[in-house]
Amino acid sequence: MATIRPAHPNATFTLIGFSAGGAFTLRIAGSPTGDLFDRYIVISPAITFPAQIQRPDGGGWATPHLPRIIALVVLNQVGIHLFDGLEAIAFAVPPGNNDMTAAYSFRLAMNIGSRGFESALARTNKPMTLLAGSKDDQFFADRYEPTLKPHKPDLVVELVPGLGHVDMLADPASLATIRRTFERPS
Repeated sequence: MATIRPAHPNATFTLIGFSAGGAFTLRIAGSPTGDLFDRYIVISPAITFPAQIQRPDGGGWATPHLPRIIALVVLNQVGIHLFDGLEAIAFAVPPGNNDMTAAYSFRLAMNIGSRGFESALARTNKPMTLLAGSKDDQFFADRYEPTLKPHKPDLVVELVPGLGHVDMLADPASLATIRRTFERPS
């Protein structure tokens, strides 16, 4: 942003994130660097804990290795990070599919996690829109608004009828909604 903004002083900059990237975007929006962007769009953000937005086992998509995660959290609390690269979450990716991420390491899962989303939202002073498919198979889409809006009352939440989680990446209805969101003044 230090390079791009001076080169385009009249541009509007939007940070957009999908799923785990949406949770990461929430964290950035509420961080000291949150003012680097003019607005935020989060698509089906992976709010996994402590909120009850995630379906059990991510709707069958995600399998966390809970004993390993617990052990790594304990090790991290005493300053041991040697094993943070171990797999912590496996995803139901078909064998041989190299276009999708099959697993997250503990380090990655903790970095893009949703812990502290409430305070991050409360600190966010830029416009934010949340988009999700009404038939999301990994998250309870109808729970986003009542869970998140109390922490950011001006949050715009829009559910796209009939779409699932991954549909939000490429379905024409989703893309049309994302485009309308970009066209709205921030």
